[in-house]
Amino acid sequence: MKVLFFFTAAGHPKVTLPLMGQVGNTLRPFNRYLGQAIHTAKQRQFRYQLPWERVRNLMTIRVVPADTLLRVPRRVPGVVLADWPEGKVPDLTQMGFVTNRGVPVRFESASPTATGLLVRTDPPLLVTDRVMWSMVVSGVAQEDTPPPPSEVMDFDGRALTLAAPPRLDEEQRHWVLLVAGEHEDCDLLVDGEEVEAEALPVSEGLRRVVDAAGRSFDVSGEILRIEEPPAKGLLRGDNGIRYRWHELSSSGRRGCWVQLLPPETSEADEFLDPRAAFCEGDVREVWTKPRHRRDSVYKVKRVDPDRYQLRLDSYPPLGSTLYLPVDLRNLYLQRRALRQLSDAPLPHHQGLLRLCEDPAHARWPRVALEELREDQWRALTDASRSGTDEQRTFVQKALGSPDFAFLEGPPGSGKTTAICEIVQQLVQKGQRVLMCASTHVAIDNVLERLLESDTPIDAVRIGRLKRVDEKVGATQLDERVAALVEAWRRQPGMTTFGGAELEEMATRTIIMASNLTCGTTMGIVNHPLFQRRDEDLHISERPITTMPHWDVLIIDEASKTLIQEFMVPALMAKRWIVVGDVRQLPPFADRADIVANLRDLVDENDKPVFPADHQRACLLLFRMLRPQLRQRGMRWLFVERPGVLESIARELDAEPAEDLTVVRVMRRGRASDGAVDVISVDHLTSGAPQALKLAAADWVLVGVDLISDVVTLLPSGLLIAEDVTGASGPLTEDNVLLHRQAW
Repeated sequence: MKVLFFFTAAGHPKVTLPLMGQVGNTLRPFNRYLGQAIHTAKQRQFRYQLPWERVRNLMTIRVVPADTLLRVPRRVPGVVLADWPEGKVPDLTQMGFVTNRGVPVRFESASPTATGLLVRTDPPLLVTDRVMWSMVVSGVAQEDTPPPPSEVMDFDGRALTLAAPPRLDEEQRHWVLLVAGEHEDCDLLVDGEEVEAEALPVSEGLRRVVDAAGRSFDVSGEILRIEEPPAKGLLRGDNGIRYRWHELSSSGRRGCWVQLLPPETSEADEFLDPRAAFCEGDVREVWTKPRHRRDSVYKVKRVDPDRYQLRLDSYPPLGSTLYLPVDLRNLYLQRRALRQLSDAPLPHHQGLLRLCEDPAHARWPRVALEELREDQWRALTDASRSGTDEQRTFVQKALGSPDFAFLEGPPGSGKTTAICEIVQQLVQKGQRVLMCASTHVAIDNVLERLLESDTPIDAVRIGRLKRVDEKVGATQLDERVAALVEAWRRQPGMTTFGGAELEEMATRTIIMASNLTCGTTMGIVNHPLFQRRDEDLHISERPITTMPHWDVLIIDEASKTLIQEFMVPALMAKRWIVVGDVRQLPPFADRADIVANLRDLVDENDKPVFPADHQRACLLLFRMLRPQLRQRGMRWLFVERPGVLESIARELDAEPAEDLTVVRVMRRGRASDGAVDVISVDHLTSGAPQALKLAAADWVLVGVDLISDVVTLLPSGLLIAEDVTGASGPLTEDNVLLHRQAW
């Protein structure tokens, strides 16, 4: 069958077999990559398992200041007439005279005090002056330092209550008054003197509050998160200010919130917190079993990645473990796409097959420009604009190309406008267009501009509604189906159909009527045309498509799209237009995925290429063969899994180390025919001559399952290459090995 498919696609018997070989060789690395990615994803599902606990239902309390901090000027001490007679009333209409300086003065105010008559004059008086005023001659003295304000009133005569004694600010120039109630900047009477009062922030530095019952609560941004409400009454903050409080309308966390806990065991080289993987945006469910079972699936309703918390549809059983299911559907679809192209290509896949040929010998068909009149342009209407001629030339080439067209340019060069022009021209010709990109933003940007055009665009957006821009949300498939079903329900002739029937008919109607379909290269596989296809076949044997559903596929931001991602929608179209920027960063490879792939490499048959024990052996050899660790008198004890010790022996057999004596202790002895000598436990316990090899060995290898039986029989001068104590070690804390040096 494979030969028949290629013969149909190639069109010539001499080309069929060479083309089969070239396609297979070209796609083999991508198939290997997908096989490794699927294997790694499966292992990740078993490796990530977390304990959990219920999240306490905390209340959200807002505190509001009940007091106000007002800053008022501190009155500078004035001067008093020290000899002013008690009971004499001053007359401000009379002028005074400074006798010692011969200067007349005008008195602006005067008020009696305990030390004399407090006056304010123009010009100011000096303490050395003698003044004659109102028939009284008096000396001048400095007023005592004014006391803190004691009476504060507004201009309406209402007294303000001081909630705390006044204090001076850092500059000693203003009084800071803590006044009950809420006040803004205003004019006040402070001890009878008119002053300007400035309201200060009252919650800066607030960290804790105490309620009437003496309970203390932490505050962050005037918000409390507590399980029980405070006692009735005001709260007093650690800044001395009182606060009212009220519960917010969105108090607490409604629903079944669970807190993900760190794993009970983790690998030594694990650098990524497994809890972060559970809190990624695409996680829709978690399991309480390693494999899928209906009673072990819990839907994820909401994610709080900062706290590693999930809101589930219900609480799992107490004491259960949460597993992270891995969605392999896209990887399987990509592998199926490559498999179809390499095993069962269709006639409209000739252009894709030509990509697999030797570039030096591939023959691409000629491209004839499709000429357009000036009145036929839709988006590129301004011929005088810089770059329009180049854009128009590409559009004409793309419309005339029988297979591929490529548009490359930096940001702002007009690629999006060219795409809009191509889509409108294709729609005008009655063709169906599939537009994909690696990001939702790129798709929605083009779709928004197309919907604003005069071209009759009937678009369907494939993807989850929350990922779609609200400006084009009305084109999302579920939204369109719901709107059409609602309209049909108002028609008398449609009342005989059930809800499921109406939805199926509406979906089919919209899909078949649309002339533009948009989705990401990964999300387009959720298109209804490609669901439940060939269910009688095994999933690996199901073809991606049996006919071209679209005339043209447009790929935007192509530099972010992997070739296997491109192949899934590419198999569904007859022609392909690729748009991107060659200087744009390639698809991001997450370091965690790279490490996971290297940790568990497999071949085409899903068998390990570099097992964990072999990796561990190579790491130990790399470390321990360094000159710093092979100095005279340094003798090492290796306590590892048997598989690691076997791998060390094989590596030393393949590449022996100079002047290195290695002895392995095993439960049962065997012939020593390589770089590692073998002695048995019986040799040690019976004092056989073979046991003397330990005394001369540079390295002693002991299995982790055997160390507790032979620890007292080993030489005392051995250094430990790995810590074998603690909770995960094979020995107890009182073992003799604890007294040796750990490396």
